[in-house]
Amino acid sequence: MPPFPISIAWPMAMLIVLIATVWVHVVMTWFSEARERGADSHSIKISDDIDALLLGNPVADNLSSLFKEPILFLIIATLDVVTDHVTRIQLYLAWVFVGLRYLHSVISLTYNDAQHRAIVYVISTLCMFSMWLLFVKELWRGY
Repeated sequence: MPPFPISIAWPMAMLIVLIATVWVHVVMTWFSEARERGADSHSIKISDDIDALLLGNPVADNLSSLFKEPILFLIIATLDVVTDHVTRIQLYLAWVFVGLRYLHSVISLTYNDAQHRAIVYVISTLCMFSMWLLFVKELWRGY
């Protein structure tokens, strides 16, 4: 076990930094799109209006993807802390997951190659599911 079980909070915090950064990018993109299309605050009444402005936008798609598997990661990392189950392998998997989510975002927001994104997505998701598997294995053993 690492010297401080709370050490898994670092990859969690770095994931939140990524989400916040992409969110800022989405907001800036939304304002830019609204300005380009001549939309004003009175013409945008519901979230569907905002979605229409960002339809097919890789920035918005990337933000949306950061509220899928990463949420399962944040849950398992929190459970690891609460149950004092932060092992070296859990910490390693956490850092790999977060690093790959950064790489996924970089790919999405730059050259956006679907095959490269898919490879990174699958590996990162396997890391997250491995964390869950290790956690459940410990639960099964009676903790």
